[in-house]
Amino acid sequence: MSVNNPTQAIKKMFLLFLGIAIVGSSVVFSCAVLGEVYSQLIASSISYYKAIMKQQAIAP
Repeated sequence: MSVNNPTQAIKKMFLLFLGIAIVGSSVVFSCAVLGEVYSQLIASSISYYKAIMKQQAIAP
């Protein structure tokens, strides 16, 4: 398959690159959001665990 119009080939490459960039950035963004959610969950569970341990330490 030979492309007689070079601008069409450039356009196809650009669209392919744009699609890859959009997919990659969305994956990175979702990973960042998930990491933030996980860090919030871990921090809240640690504080909850510390509160439980304090209550158990106070209780005889």
